[in-house]
Amino acid sequence: MYEGTKAAGRSIGDVGAARGVAVFDVGVDGQDANVTQAQLCLVVSQARRLRQVSWCVMVVVVSNDPAFLTAFANWSLNGRLLVWSTRLLVVTRLPRLDLEALLVSHWTFSMMNTLVINTETSASDKRYSMLVHLPYSLDGARVLQVASWTPTSGLRYHPPPTLFPEKYTNYLNLSLRCLMEDEGLWHRGEEMSRPGVLGVVWRSRGLRSPAVGGTLSGAGCGVGLRRGLSGGSSQEPAVVRRARCFYGATINVTVLTYEPYWRESIEGNTTRYSGTDYNQLDAVAQALNFTFRVLPSRSWIEVTDQVQIRKSFMATVIYAVIAEELERWDLTFAFDQTAVRFVMATPVITPSWLSFYYPLSGQVWICVLACTLTVCFTLVKITRRKTWQTRHGVLSTGAVVMESVGILLGQGLYGRLSTSHSNHILVGIWLFFGVVLGTAYRASLIASLTLPRLPPRPETVEELVKVVDRVTIRSFSGSFKKFFLNSKSSAYRELGSMLVGGDVMDGLNAALEMKSAHLSDPLNLQLIISRNFAKLDGTSPLYIGREKLLQLSIAWPVPHDAPYTPQIDKCLRIITQAGLYEQWKKETLEAAARESRMKQREEIKQQGQDGVEHSQTNFRSLSIIHIQGPLLLLLVGITLGSVAFVVERLLVSKPHPSSTPGPMRLTLD
Repeated sequence: MYEGTKAAGRSIGDVGAARGVAVFDVGVDGQDANVTQAQLCLVVSQARRLRQVSWCVMVVVVSNDPAFLTAFANWSLNGRLLVWSTRLLVVTRLPRLDLEALLVSHWTFSMMNTLVINTETSASDKRYSMLVHLPYSLDGARVLQVASWTPTSGLRYHPPPTLFPEKYTNYLNLSLRCLMEDEGLWHRGEEMSRPGVLGVVWRSRGLRSPAVGGTLSGAGCGVGLRRGLSGGSSQEPAVVRRARCFYGATINVTVLTYEPYWRESIEGNTTRYSGTDYNQLDAVAQALNFTFRVLPSRSWIEVTDQVQIRKSFMATVIYAVIAEELERWDLTFAFDQTAVRFVMATPVITPSWLSFYYPLSGQVWICVLACTLTVCFTLVKITRRKTWQTRHGVLSTGAVVMESVGILLGQGLYGRLSTSHSNHILVGIWLFFGVVLGTAYRASLIASLTLPRLPPRPETVEELVKVVDRVTIRSFSGSFKKFFLNSKSSAYRELGSMLVGGDVMDGLNAALEMKSAHLSDPLNLQLIISRNFAKLDGTSPLYIGREKLLQLSIAWPVPHDAPYTPQIDKCLRIITQAGLYEQWKKETLEAAARESRMKQREEIKQQGQDGVEHSQTNFRSLSIIHIQGPLLLLLVGITLGSVAFVVERLLVSKPHPSSTPGPMRLTLD
């Protein structure tokens, strides 16, 4: 890939007939910059297709124009041209300072597997320097010369003996090379054959020299150092830690508080972090030897946006593995599983005048009514017979019914019924039935009044979409809406149409105030509810639905084709297989529950005597809502009795036609 200039053409030569080589010419001379950018975008797209279908690809870019190289670096990132296994060779003729500035300022040249061949010509000598940029070393980022070529001496390697060194693995020879250059013991092209050179380097850094036998050449420095570490020096762990992957550098990460995975607390001027994902990041940082700095983010969208533009190396909080999200970033090894469930306000009890009806089922009430009618009919027949008449004479039907119902309610048995043996047997059985039924009814009535039965609450997605008007979810999870809308289930599609972004606390408060629900993972919901909404008795106005809407894997977002992702994946895999993440999750939840209990105890202590009186009188007293059923029944009875009384008075006050006296006649004898 080269710019269409004569200088670049002379550099690249005629390779059009070579097999296995694709040559792309991007015109620069006499063309508008926008046209060049469009051509470069098309070329990168075609080259990426070639890279995807090929087993091993090396991309060669030839240009002497810094603007062209800058454009290529940007478009190669946007077009995802390079991965770590794809080697990039840049051939140019730029001043050394300008070249180093170019390498440092672009991700493609500094972080990826890039080698630069720079032509350094003079009147008497022609020399080619081969340079790589090491983003991490013992002394920070630096440009390192790995080889050189001259017409007289040919190609000469500089340790390490490779043109494309690994930048993110434990290569100690690179570290030794940097140490030697700093101490003035490295001279390009000369062998380090003096005994004791390695010891001088180690002692200059305050380390004890390991036992190294024989002489060390420049190419064998890394081998000698590894032999020294195997000799058992007491300083081995320090050197190994300093020589690992990131060499103690500080990397940027983005994250927001999402308990129990990540929690941020400020103590004075110090910010402290905790949570399962923080513990995991701390373990990875120790393994790969880096420290991290949390970049400020105002929203979850900004958290991932900074990863996407490579300002942040990764977002160190759980993200669901969803195909739609992979268009914006890559994900690390999936180290855990989680579910998506909904939380809603617990349904409240609506007042009902049928509160006295609830203790018994409808079938029981029908059986009681049938038994009462049967007993009343039988007693009426017994008392109507002249053989068994009592001293009160023949009782009316109303009096017998009142006696029977009074016995059932425990308010009857005035001795006005017949004294026959059959009547005694029937009344005794009726008394026993009334005692059993009355005791059971009173116990159930007290239970239903003090501990009422809650109305049914939604537990599935089908029930959820019928009772809510909207559903909130974390603002970064816009892909969930697309997933639900594209689902084959009508309930999920309706759920997707209700889905809006929002914070967890805002979603939970909205669930209490309106017909709304919030979606999140159960651990986060349990922790926030217990910490912010739980009462002293352990109850909460919110509940978590039983159905799992989704079962997802979780990972950390990283930039597309980040070269350090395999090292992070290896650490995450070891942590997961050892069960550390599950243990951290358990410890975090236990600590949160313990903290919540201590907070509640402190609140009770601060309340003092008021808290004691509250705890002593913390029972549910009956209100007008509980007994409105009997009150309404009494009101209906009083109303009917009043109506009957008025009707009777009207009938009594109206004279009967047959009983009206005629005109008085006076007769005189």
